[in-house]
Amino acid sequence: MNKKVFFELLWEKIKDIFPTNAEKNIVMEPTGDATIYINWKLNNNASRPNKRSKTIKIILTQEMYDDYIGMTDSGQQQFENDFRTAFLDNYKYVKPEENNVPPYKSAPIVEWDAFIGYFSR
Repeated sequence: MNKKVFFELLWEKIKDIFPTNAEKNIVMEPTGDATIYINWKLNNNASRPNKRSKTIKIILTQEMYDDYIGMTDSGQQQFENDFRTAFLDNYKYVKPEENNVPPYKSAPIVEWDAFIGYFSR
């Protein structure tokens, strides 16, 4: 499995958490890491129909990919489940709908380093 497929797989594990109109962009970094940016139109302000949520920035590392590739099938399944659980634990504090920026200003970016502090391995 190449890295792009791996990072898409992780996206598939969490995409149902977001509104159906969520837009994501996966950026492959020169370091081997990837960054997923996710945001969506809030549709909560008639005078600002294109107002967007905070952008969620998820950093996926080369190390995550390397570790995953070396795991057994059951280890990979556990990794995927842990990724989703870690994201859900963190996401409840993000509150992406709370975007109070003035019109035409960039929405805040909330950065999440996947798994940081989650595992004691």
